[in-house]
Amino acid sequence: MLLAGPSNAGLAEPGFGAIRSLNQISSCLLCLSPTFDNVIALKIMTKLGDEIFEALSNAHQNWFVTIENLFNAYFLAQEAMKNTLQAP
Repeated sequence: MLLAGPSNAGLAEPGFGAIRSLNQISSCLLCLSPTFDNVIALKIMTKLGDEIFEALSNAHQNWFVTIENLFNAYFLAQEAMKNTLQAP
């Protein structure tokens, strides 16, 4: 069974890479003039990045559970149909 159409599968790692890159670039730029406000901004960006990564990971895990359930239902239905056709 193959999925057709757009999917959110596999976006956790690229999303995390994008978050990490944006945080690294921002931290380099904000460290050019290290003020208290810039340090606070860096802390906030780090916490937001962690929350976004957690949300992406949860969505990724939920997607795999859903696909696993679909495959299990498909194979159970196939087995039931085979048993029904073989019954005397």
